Amino acid sequence: MKKLSLILLFHFIIVSFCSSQELNKTDAKGKKQGEWVKTHPNGNIRYKGQFKDDKPYGTFNYYYENGKPSIVMNYDGDIARTIAFYEEGKLKAKGNYKNQQKDSIWNYYSLAEFKISEELYVNGKRQGKVKNFFQDGTVAEEKEYINDVENGEWIQYYEDGKVRMKSTYINGSLEGKTYYYDRGGKKMIEGNFYHDVRHGAWMFFNEKEEITKKEIYLNGNCQNCEPNLIKEEDELKENQDQLEFEDLLPPR
Repeated sequence: MKKLSLILLFHFIIVSFCSSQELNKTDAKGKKQGEWVKTHPNGNIRYKGQFKDDKPYGTFNYYYENGKPSIVMNYDGDIARTIAFYEEGKLKAKGNYKNQQKDSIWNYYSLAEFKISEELYVNGKRQGKVKNFFQDGTVAEEKEYINDVENGEWIQYYEDGKVRMKSTYINGSLEGKTYYYDRGGKKMIEGNFYHDVRHGAWMFFNEKEEITKKEIYLNGNCQNCEPNLIKEEDELKENQDQLEFEDLLPPR
């Protein structure tokens, strides 16, 4: 019995040693082959998956440093269907990669479990209309992209669907007329952007849509403003930035 136990223990050690040797292998040409496991600095697994001739295939699982699931990527040829999670286990984002670049509609979600953003990627670049959402699913913001650069209308909405702000991007810069509206649909502000800064006359209106104030800008500098006024477009950009996400990178 003792002899049998020793044989089994020896066999287990040999199998474990061989298995450990098979991890993270590269062939004579330096290409990844077989199962790969990478760890965080604390020793916990960062990701595990498998390669053939340097290309990932099958399922890759990523983990946070605390060991909780972070990303699951299922490979089908050059396409990786991807789901990302918050540390709390709730859905964070989902979409596809193609040749290690985002290439599909990507949906992003909040910890409160509602969709907050939708983007279309083609070969790693945003194309068409990007949408952000209120908690009830109605559209909060729409912005047009061409080859990952803002081009076209930028519109923000109130919760009831009425337009709050309307502006235009050309090659990544705010250009031309911009309008702000109150919840009743009446115009509150009308002004002009030139190369991403206020330029020219900015007019402010009362409830009867009569001009109550007129500010004159030259290349972003107000020529007749009272000090310490908050620029509304800066506030809107700050709100927009809160909806941006870090990229989810495939294995390297």
